[in-house]
Amino acid sequence: INDQLFTLQTESDILGAPFDDSKMIVTDGVYSNVGLRKYFAAYSGADQTFTFPMGTSGKYTPAKLTYSNIDNLGYIRINNINDNHPGVLDEDNVLDYYWEVESDGIEGFNGNLLFNYLDEDVEVTGTNTEADYIAAALLLPGTSWSKRGKDKVDETNNTVTFNFAGTNSLSGEFTAGIDDALPDNVPEFTSIDDGDWSDPDNWERTAGDEYNLTGAPNGFIIVIDSDDEV
Repeated sequence: INDQLFTLQTESDILGAPFDDSKMIVTDGVYSNVGLRKYFAAYSGADQTFTFPMGTSGKYTPAKLTYSNIDNLGYIRINNINDNHPGVLDEDNVLDYYWEVESDGIEGFNGNLLFNYLDEDVEVTGTNTEADYIAAALLLPGTSWSKRGKDKVDETNNTVTFNFAGTNSLSGEFTAGIDDALPDNVPEFTSIDDGDWSDPDNWERTAGDEYNLTGAPNGFIIVIDSDDEV
């Protein structure tokens, strides 16, 4: 589907399982894509599941949705990004992959999202190992990362799980990594001079976690002073 949006209505399903890297829905694997959107009717009862059988070329990285309650009609959209999250503090100690999720109309959601990753996308340095990974999500709207702990990362089966109880939104960006490599609060940078966007001397950290820029403040919160041109 490249960068196009694939939409499934409430009664739609995807048949043909099992899926793998030669049979799946393939996106370009970049943030500007929109991915796969599925509408869900209101429901309460035994666990129901729906698999988003998605990946990028040669990589099958599906997302599995499990739910026991949804109060009203809404949709969940998932886009898979074949890169580390741009807002991490240390890209060498986080998963080189993340998932963007958008929900709309979903209320009273009970269930979980399980994301599958590949060993080749595990990045660790020094004495760190994959066993040190925690699950982390930048829930939107918001400026704080929600960290779910090491027990939500299964390094044997290469999955990351996020549980929800009574939530009205699943929107966010989901990944895994070493705790210290993931901010608690997204750093905010304000322009302090005219000049090149990628020149760190043109920026000052004004909120969020400590972070020393070595280039552009991509992935963080940006404030442009009205007197500056960058």
